[in-house]
Amino acid sequence: MADTAQNQSEIGRKIDQYLEYLQIERGSSPLTIRDYKHYLTRLINWMDSQGIRRNLVDINADVVRSFRVYLAGLPGEGKALMTRRTQGYHVIALRSFLKWLIKNDYAVLSPEKIELPKVEERQVKFLNGEQVDRLLNAPTLSTIQGKRDKAILEVLF
Repeated sequence: MADTAQNQSEIGRKIDQYLEYLQIERGSSPLTIRDYKHYLTRLINWMDSQGIRRNLVDINADVVRSFRVYLAGLPGEGKALMTRRTQGYHVIALRSFLKWLIKNDYAVLSPEKIELPKVEERQVKFLNGEQVDRLLNAPTLSTIQGKRDKAILEVLF
């Protein structure tokens, strides 16, 4: 997990320890650990670009607010700006990191002071009657697997 750029700072060392905690004690998936490392590294890089020291006490409400403004202006997929949902993932990773620090007796910004961005609820799309019929009639009944698939679909629909 160690990253030489991160290890040159207090925050970097704690992020490495936090990622190890996620892996060993929490049993988080490798993708979660990868994503959290990405989000927290983006914070460190942004702090460097702003001349903000890499100390835990330097993560305060003003720094978090400025970081969120920075995230809101970053490009996302294609030419559009980063979505509020993706911005939220960064905030979730930061809040989780701060909670871990507090659990380990570090005096840092309370994660409860950082609100998650409001995001639109995902719209659930339902199949219409014709689509359900096509789905139910898709399995080939001449094979055992087809009969199994048909039974599963009948139970689901």
